Order: sequence, then structure tokens, then C-alpha cells
Amino acid sequence: RGVTIVQNAIVQHFYVGFNQGRAAFKPALVRQAMDLAVDKQAIIDGVLRGAADPPRGTIPLVLGDFHDASLPATPYAPDSARALLARAGWRAAPDGRLRDAAGRPFAFTLLVDKGNPTREQAALAVQQDLRRLGMDVSIETMEFATLVRDRVLPGDYDAVLIWWTTPPDPDQFAFYATGQDNNHVRYSNRRVDSLLAAGRATLDSARRREIYAAFQREEAADPPVLVLFYPREILAVSARLRGLLPLGLRDALRHSERLALER
Repeated sequence: RGVTIVQNAIVQHFYVGFNQGRAAFKPALVRQAMDLAVDKQAIIDGVLRGAADPPRGTIPLVLGDFHDASLPATPYAPDSARALLARAGWRAAPDGRLRDAAGRPFAFTLLVDKGNPTREQAALAVQQDLRRLGMDVSIETMEFATLVRDRVLPGDYDAVLIWWTTPPDPDQFAFYATGQDNNHVRYSNRRVDSLLAAGRATLDSARRREIYAAFQREEAADPPVLVLFYPREILAVSARLRGLLPLGLRDALRHSERLALER
């Protein structure tokens, strides 16, 4: 009583990062296919109970004008995924497993941090969807700090389910430009490098919207990661509180001068 429960979009994107230092993940066709193969809406509905939004690339919905909502969300289309994998040289063998021309199976391990039911269940959903394509996907759970220190940062992994909490700005140069420290997936796309550098070099809002719209179109063709969802933050807000912006608490409190309590 006297409390309202709200769900506010936050500046995060949860994703599966594929180590593009591994040969299987280098082709954009393969990453496009995996994006089509995972039923993201099922994860949002079944794992998050609806407390997330479907993704269109790595710039989250909450960033408003910089999120190009005119781009279609990637559909769940496993048949299209199989067709792209065939073009990339991966075909189903008689045993149902995907194999390349040399007969090698498409096999990898997906890392996820231990003890968080939401992320563990999301990893299981990803595993099941990719197994339906014929990929041999195993899951390894680790304590989060160990996972990051010993596996992600040194690049000693195949794939990882993880997330970025970014500043309230579309600048993702540090995460997806070639050679940057936070680009742990080893993504490299010269067009993306140019766009991300240009986006941080201007303060003109209209020009930045154009740049980041072009970036989102480019990453649709060459996905740096498989974005699963943009989460929402669930808050219990006093009915007396006025001026709280519909943002995650971290960013809403940047505007604390707007806040007031009614008597």
C-alpha cells in the first residue's frame, strides 16, 4: 500500500560473446545464423517473466534517439539459420551434428557465472536452441570473478554469457572497436571502427544519431555479439515520490534535483 512497482529500462545489454579468435566464430554468416537460431522472446517471457525488451543490436532501447527502433528485431528463424550455416560450410551430417567439409563437428563450451538462476537458465535456453541446429554445446559454470579474470580477459574461452552496463551514451568504442581492452570477443570490423571513432568525435546530436544508426545497420550484418535482451530494473517506488525519471536507479539519481516527497 502506498508503493508502486515499476519496470524501468536500463543501460545494459545481455549477450553471448563468441571468441572470434576461434576459427568457427570468425565468419559473420555464422554469427548471423546463431542470432537467428536463439528464441530471445522465449527467454524474455520464460526466464525473465517479461522484465526485458527484445534487442536490436548493442545500443539499448533506453537510449532513445540513438536506438534505431526502425530496424527489425532479429526473428527466431532456425531454418534461415541452417541456410546461413550451410553457406558458411557447416552442414548436418547423418548423425544430425553440424560438421564442416573436413568432418569436424561444430562444438564449443559456453561459460556462465555460477549462482545466478536467471543467467544459468538463459544459458540453458541458448544451449537447447543451438543444439537443435546440430551444434555440440556444453555449459561450464564458474564463479564470476574467476570467470572474468582467468578466462574472459586472457581470451581462454569459446563463448560466454555476460553483459555490459554502459554509460548513458551510445559510445561503444571501448567495447567493440578493434583492439580495445573491453573488446574481449576480438571483434574487428573496419567500418564499425570508423563509425565508433566518428561518434565519439562530435557533439552534434543529429550527426551522432546518423552515425549510430549506421553502426546498428552494420552490426546487423556483422554482429559483434549475440544480444539476448535489454533488461528492465524492477523498483518499488513510494506513491509520495515525485520527479523520478523512468530510468534505472543509477541514471535516475543523476537527476536527483528533480526529486521531491509529498507530505
